[in-house]
Amino acid sequence: MFFPGLRRGKYFVNVNYYQKDTSASNVRDVYACCKGDCDRLLRRRGQDGLMDGWNDISDLVIPLNFIRNIMAFLNRLRDGIDTYTHEAFGKEKEILTALAQKVLRETSESERQRVRDLMQYPF
Repeated sequence: MFFPGLRRGKYFVNVNYYQKDTSASNVRDVYACCKGDCDRLLRRRGQDGLMDGWNDISDLVIPLNFIRNIMAFLNRLRDGIDTYTHEAFGKEKEILTALAQKVLRETSESERQRVRDLMQYPF
């Protein structure tokens, strides 16, 4: 998967559809799409009865925030907070691999400040 719009200033979101059972979430689908009309269309077609959550791709390509999100992802899997269907887990790995190709570089000062701002919010 490749996000060509990142170079042209388009914004993308990474969306997870999940079923929340008490304290655990079973992630059923994962996708990346453009914000706005594309996202609204996919949500309407979406997953009846499931909750959705998203991350802004422009935030995820900040190196410090990328690794912070990967660590949270791994910790939630280890602790049994999240489970993934086989297909959703494969899609998540594909998105992370595509993002890593853009992320693995030195962090700018403005990105460091954005991470400080993002750390004010819980996962």
